[in-house]
Formats: sequence, C-alpha cells, structure tokens
Amino acid sequence: MKQLMFKARFTPLILARSKTQTIRAHSGIREGDLVQARCQYHQPAWAILRVIAVKSVKRSELSEADAKADGFETLAELQKALTRIHPLLGAECEFFRIEFECMTRVARQNPR
Repeated sequence: MKQLMFKARFTPLILARSKTQTIRAHSGIREGDLVQARCQYHQPAWAILRVIAVKSVKRSELSEADAKADGFETLAELQKALTRIHPLLGAECEFFRIEFECMTRVARQNPR
C-alpha cells in the first residue's frame, strides 16, 4: 500500500477530518488510491486515507482555502512551510494538491 508521511502535529487534524489535503512537490499518488498515513517510515501507520483527487497546481495559485484544508491558519503559513521544505521551488513551480478523506484509524498494536 502506498504511504503519505505527515508531521506529527497533523495527526489529530487528519483523524478529526479537518485536514483534508496535502501539497506535495512529487506525487505517485492517484485518485482512488488507499494510502497509509504515517509520521515516519519505521513507525506504524495510524490511519488509512482514500485519495479523492490529485491536481497539479502552481505554488502561486494556492489559496487561503488550500491553507485551511491543509491544516494551516493562513496562506502565509502554508507558503512558509513550503519554502522551508522546498527552498529551491519558486512560485511558478508545479506542486500537487492531494485531496483525501480519512477512512479509518489504525489501532496501535501493543508490543509483546
């Protein structure tokens, strides 16, 4: 199953279904895919997400609505995060808007 990595601060927002998209510089994700949500590769998934849409978008075309759906208070905060993660990708660079819904929370298994 494909995976999407998220910063830990987004976990409660995704589980509460208030974060419903992510902006990525690269995407092997397709509409209809089921993906595991994780914070790190070596940690277990904490949710299964269904991808609703994947759309190409220039960074300059992102809106306040995109910021809210992505778990940010403002577009400026989203842009700041994108600059920190992708410092060489400017306003006219292509990103991917991945819209998703949280299908199920994955129960954490107790170690034996």
